[in-house]
Amino acid sequence: SLIKSGSLSSDDKEFLQQFSNDANMNAVVKLCDILEGYLARRVAPVTPSALEDVVEAYDYLRCHPHAEGCHELVHLLRKPHMKALIQCHDDLANRTYGPRLSPVPHEVDEDDVSVKIVELVKQDEPLGATIKINERTGAILIARVMHGGLADRSDLLQAGDEVQAVNQVLVAGQDPMTAIRMLTTARGNVRLSVLPSERRSSSTAGGVGSVSSGGQQQVGVSPATVRVLFNYNPADDGLIPCQEAGLCLRLGDILQLVNREDGDWWQAIKEGDARRRAGLVPSTDLLLRRYQKQQQLQQQQQQQGRRSSVKSTASSATSSPSSPATAHRDSSGSDQQQPPPQFYEELGRFYPGQPDGPTGSPVPPYRPLVLIGPSGVGRRELARQLVGTDREHFALPVLVSTRSQQRPEPFVSLTAAQIRALAEAGRLAEQWTEDGGNETWALPVDSLTKLLRDGRVPVCVPHGPPPHCLLGLRTPSLRAFVVYVKPPPLDVLRETRAPHLLQQQEDSLYDTGRQLTLSELEAMVIEGQRMESACAHLIDFTLVNDDLPVALETLSELAYRLETDFSYVPKHWL
Repeated sequence: SLIKSGSLSSDDKEFLQQFSNDANMNAVVKLCDILEGYLARRVAPVTPSALEDVVEAYDYLRCHPHAEGCHELVHLLRKPHMKALIQCHDDLANRTYGPRLSPVPHEVDEDDVSVKIVELVKQDEPLGATIKINERTGAILIARVMHGGLADRSDLLQAGDEVQAVNQVLVAGQDPMTAIRMLTTARGNVRLSVLPSERRSSSTAGGVGSVSSGGQQQVGVSPATVRVLFNYNPADDGLIPCQEAGLCLRLGDILQLVNREDGDWWQAIKEGDARRRAGLVPSTDLLLRRYQKQQQLQQQQQQQGRRSSVKSTASSATSSPSSPATAHRDSSGSDQQQPPPQFYEELGRFYPGQPDGPTGSPVPPYRPLVLIGPSGVGRRELARQLVGTDREHFALPVLVSTRSQQRPEPFVSLTAAQIRALAEAGRLAEQWTEDGGNETWALPVDSLTKLLRDGRVPVCVPHGPPPHCLLGLRTPSLRAFVVYVKPPPLDVLRETRAPHLLQQQEDSLYDTGRQLTLSELEAMVIEGQRMESACAHLIDFTLVNDDLPVALETLSELAYRLETDFSYVPKHWL
């Protein structure tokens, strides 16, 4: 229509005619139409957790090598680049950020204060920020922005901002708890009027409204992964800034420390938390101060107890000198300073086949599997059946013993002096006695390292109770992976174990050879609970043995996954 109109000159019409007949130009116009139609559609990912589906498919194909084309697919899925690509897909698919408004521009003089309007879409999740009250001015301030929360994702709030209104309702001068309830109970579109902290830096410097811990950032605040070595319930902590934001910690939990700017309260995410929202945990410095205060109180109580004891016996002991034993006990007993406990153990990612730190040579791609659990739970049967699935890949380590008579499991007969020499050289992972102390048995470290060098996975069933039996296995050189075989609930045990005789051979290192009674099943559950509570920080994986075939399949998939995927180990092992 533009060419036919009379508003163009003949030269312009000729140019447009040639331009519209050009094949390349027509292709570009067609491409633009296609892109516009594509952008008009709302593209949504098929699944937000593609990596889980890929891992499940990989485990299935790895355990079923007879499937057609499985070798090529397994080789493709085990590549780190493929895993990174799928992880990138999941990160993009789960990034469902709510709408946000840019700061409203204002035409103000230099002496005027600019108020920022922030609108958040708040549904069932919290605001993702802790607030506090300036005791001097009564202002409501953002104390900290929680990593991964709604406020953090909006990128519009920061620590030190003063909240002046919530949904156009002024909070300045109101009762602090009323303002807090307005912030916590608001739903839908929440509009906040905030005074940016940069505008208030001069008026609040040194006041109560400053950032927690004076804004002092600790040395080395980069994100880190740690294992928790204590139990903690924020509901029992009266000093936590916000109990709702606190994380309940159990011994053995793995945390991602994402923010350590506050010297007393760190922000952490529990490993495996799909929401990826951070909570507050006490810092090492805070825990150490509390521990030292507790020790001082205990020492004061002990000293007061000694004084009262001395006063009560003064009439009968004034002429008797202190014995050497008593003097030694007073000087080297409870008054000695004990080293403070470790609250967090820093972890690192161990990748199969990565270069070893001290030597620079590639480490074996396998880690020994160590099965611990209460007596009778079936860990020896699991170990034997796992080895039976692929004897070229899994193997039981060869033991050494002073016993001369052979038994079903192979072992090497040594003298007591030879075993003692191995122990003194630190070459025994575990040592114990049998037959009333007449026979000495041991698990040599060389037996494990030989299997690793041969490209096989050692499957170990320690003889003694943990954690003592793990001291020689959880070392930087072996990097054992500890699997806790957990008994199911008692009612499940009664249905699956008590009516049946365990199909096991007599005189076998890995067998019991008899039926378990009801009292023994109850003792197994109690022993398992105590073991899990005491050794949670040493356990890498918990396997519930409520059905032997299912537990065996889970253990096999775990073993193969360790050969291709990373796992967490203490950082000093790397």
